[in-house]
Amino acid sequence: MDIKLLKEAIDYKNSVPEYADKKLYAGICINSGSLTDNQYKNDLLNYYSAHECDGYIVYADGIDKNTTTVTLYHYIDALLKLQRFSGRPVIAGRLNSLGLGLISLGLAGFSAGAARFESFSEELHKDRTQGFNLYERYYFAELLGTVSIEKKRPTRLNQISSVLGACQCLYCRGKAAEDVIQAQNKTQEVETIKNTTEKREYFLNRIDAAIRNYQRLTAVYKRDDYKHLLVWKEVLKI
Repeated sequence: MDIKLLKEAIDYKNSVPEYADKKLYAGICINSGSLTDNQYKNDLLNYYSAHECDGYIVYADGIDKNTTTVTLYHYIDALLKLQRFSGRPVIAGRLNSLGLGLISLGLAGFSAGAARFESFSEELHKDRTQGFNLYERYYFAELLGTVSIEKKRPTRLNQISSVLGACQCLYCRGKAAEDVIQAQNKTQEVETIKNTTEKREYFLNRIDAAIRNYQRLTAVYKRDDYKHLLVWKEVLKI
């Protein structure tokens, strides 16, 4: 959403009495790399915080497991400053478990997509010919991430479950790993963070634990598979 469209939306809402109690959030789509330019970042903050919307949903292209330390720092800095300067909630759109880290820093919220929608990319929406990855995906809180599994060959799932354990509820107990339903309940993780006093320290400990778990799974993962956690840790400690 550009500034002109946002202003028109605000004016229209204000002109319709029935919409007075409706929340209007500004949708902002940006390239994360552009936020490393402080002038651009400050202009963006000034433009959007000057308008009387109720909050912001920010989608940043390029925030994924390959994001550099510098880009990730400026992305997080922009979101937190927008929330602080405007006094309105900011929601980070379409993230992986990094969103939990943003919650620990005080951001209002984040949205998480399934499968290939764990990050935002303009190219993803432009390319209509490319097929979707239909592998099943399991969320492992112990790894702070999802794992794609080919159902016919669940070798990776079996290896991970044998090391990290699997769900032992009445439904899952005694079943093969590929038949186990492991609830991907990030809502509970968000509540845990919100009820924790030392939120950032808590999430940093989660990162350390996830790295140790990856290191226990040498038959499945290499160091490059969890290098994003090292970037998260570096940025969150700044």
